[in-house]
Amino acid sequence: MRLRKLYSIRRGIALVVLLAVLPALFIIWRTGLQQREAAEAEARSRALNLAVSLAELQERTTESTRTLLATLARVPEVEAFDHEAMSALFARLLSENPLYVNIVATDTTGDIVAAGTPFVGINLADRKHFQDAIRSKDFAAGEFIVSRTASEAAFPFSLPLIDANGEARGVLIVALRLASFAESVQRLNVADNVVLGVLDGKGIRLFYWPPTATNPPGQPIRGEVWQAISSGGAEGLTVQEGSDGVRRIYAWRKLRLSPLDEPYMHIVVGVPEAEAYAEAAALTRRNLLLVGLAALLALALAWVGGGAIVARRIERISETAQRIARGDFDARTGLGDLGGELEGLARSFDAMAESLARRHDEQAAAEETIRASLAEKEMLLREIHHRVKNNMQVVMSLISLQQAEVGAEGADAMRRMHARVRAMALVHERLYMSRNLGEIEMRDYLPTLVQQIAASYRAEAGNVEVAAETESMRFPLDTAIPFGLLVNELVTNALKHAFVASGKGRVRILLARRGKEAELLVEDDGKGLPEGFDARGATSLGMQLVFGLVSQLGGRLDIGNRGARGASFKVLFPLDSDSEEHSGA
Repeated sequence: MRLRKLYSIRRGIALVVLLAVLPALFIIWRTGLQQREAAEAEARSRALNLAVSLAELQERTTESTRTLLATLARVPEVEAFDHEAMSALFARLLSENPLYVNIVATDTTGDIVAAGTPFVGINLADRKHFQDAIRSKDFAAGEFIVSRTASEAAFPFSLPLIDANGEARGVLIVALRLASFAESVQRLNVADNVVLGVLDGKGIRLFYWPPTATNPPGQPIRGEVWQAISSGGAEGLTVQEGSDGVRRIYAWRKLRLSPLDEPYMHIVVGVPEAEAYAEAAALTRRNLLLVGLAALLALALAWVGGGAIVARRIERISETAQRIARGDFDARTGLGDLGGELEGLARSFDAMAESLARRHDEQAAAEETIRASLAEKEMLLREIHHRVKNNMQVVMSLISLQQAEVGAEGADAMRRMHARVRAMALVHERLYMSRNLGEIEMRDYLPTLVQQIAASYRAEAGNVEVAAETESMRFPLDTAIPFGLLVNELVTNALKHAFVASGKGRVRILLARRGKEAELLVEDDGKGLPEGFDARGATSLGMQLVFGLVSQLGGRLDIGNRGARGASFKVLFPLDSDSEEHSGA
């Protein structure tokens, strides 16, 4: 009977130990799942942030290329369409800009008439970028090509040369060197296990890092990956197997010349799925093993312990297990000084509790590491905006110095260029000073920009009152820059032309929300627009920029007079979802 009772006690103790261990095993298993989810979220966020950073670098390159082509179109050699002079100019620009493979000019049939490198009888009429520029009469992007003049893989951009009648008389083309993407990757210090890809609008690979035989430029990417990217939104994530057979978490960002255009380029970042989960899985296995070993030791001690004293202490151990199951990792049995087998059992149980506590501390440390990593990335992005703003300040200083060396007409052009650069610099200044590095508050930005413009024209329009009214509205970077340039052009035009006779008056700038659109209104009480004024037919760079910027915003422009006195320029353009939420707040 006594042996049966002892056996029953041992079996009961063993059962209690098992019941005590099971909650701990469940906690570790559940914590492992949570850490796996956190690791996956961190990997996805890291991949998407890297894709966005690379996309922003490429967008700046695209805008620089657009500016280069627009500037070339105004150069006397190009306006005169002097083939030899254009070739000499293009060759000089190529020597100063290794980013580009070639710069060429064609006639409307596609025949190359000037280039920065030697050429003989080359026609580009079949190229997408040439056809799009002729068709749209606007800046256009191409697709993966092998340059017929330089025999090198490249990505082209083009801009039509428009005559006084609004018809194309030729096309300027710049081919971007694909090797330049490697320089951007090296500046970002990308981890060894991350792959980067740049695709054209058809999914043809322009660039792959690190270079491999399975992912050569000029070839389409894996069909399943392209299907997920092309059917997705402007940015997104998918888990797919790559061309090299490795399953990865892919993040992408699509680049468009305007919100209504099809993507001309895709930036793709891939992180191996197995490596994203490896650390969390190893940590979970280690802790499960430790708890399992502790449980086996506890079961052995319980089986050989037995006796009435053990039975009386079982409840204490059970209560401690319940406290641990509720998350109290500091709970201990306090039975380690009883002597005998029960002491060993209590110590083993407390060792298991120590393991759980260490696991909890390790998880808290891992979360702190993730928070620190996010803070570091935010600081890096803030530094990028700060440096861009400083670089633009240097450009403005150079323009101011050059302004003193040109005539009156040139000085005015320099001043307007200075104002345009300042409008973009103010965007980056507001970004790095803001808590939100992705958007700019217009209630802060617009009045500052308008006052800076007015200060530039104090000599000509010192008696003109300039007033800005705006609702609270936040614009992302790709909306804020063309918006700032548009405001600069419209306010500058009003200050220069509206009050020539009187020298005094009022310019009013209004930014308001109209449903799912934003309305920008610039009006004055000056002399008004001349009868029969045709804004579309205007040849001034300012009006051409106005129409180009309105198109970039995906908006529409309404121009007219305000009754008997003054002119009015009204622009309506769509708000994205984030801007709508902030506008309604």
